[in-house]
Amino acid sequence: MASWRLAKSIQRLRDEIESVHRGTTFWTIGDEAHQSTWSDHNPSECCDVVCAGDVKGNGGLNLPNFVNHLITNPHPNLRYVIYNRKIYQRKNGWRTENYSGRNAHADHVHVSVGNGPDGRSTSNYDSTASWGIADISSNPPPKPSVPASNWTQEVIMALPTLRKGAKGADVGRLQGLLVANGYKDSAIDHIF
Repeated sequence: MASWRLAKSIQRLRDEIESVHRGTTFWTIGDEAHQSTWSDHNPSECCDVVCAGDVKGNGGLNLPNFVNHLITNPHPNLRYVIYNRKIYQRKNGWRTENYSGRNAHADHVHVSVGNGPDGRSTSNYDSTASWGIADISSNPPPKPSVPASNWTQEVIMALPTLRKGAKGADVGRLQGLLVANGYKDSAIDHIF
């Protein structure tokens, strides 16, 4: 195989994950199955740049939370994410779509960056902007040992009220939660 390099945005993602979730498996370069077809795991035609990474949850990274974070806070270079037979693409507004590839990606998340078709990205893959991995919650918050008598009411009252026509980050978070939980007709456009 010719010399190649990893896209700087994928390097940054790998480094951020490793700093928070040590021991997380992160694959980049394609195996023989990938090398027989176009894939962002292979060095691109034009530039010998690998524009994809596969991330396992074995270092404590919660994969559904990771996917939700990626699609609600997309990195400038992020092109698409595949997880659990679902694909989320920038070109479709991060809407949940079924993925029918050979690998279901049930135990890992595929992250691709750049512009161009699979395996042929020619630009927009070297941003070193943060992916915000440190902001992802790996575990649910601890349960209080003695809940308040009306703790459910307190939690509900602390949530923002969202109505039809609402816009913004709170709407995007709600849409991201819906997408991450498999609601097919949800798009993350930050508009209720």
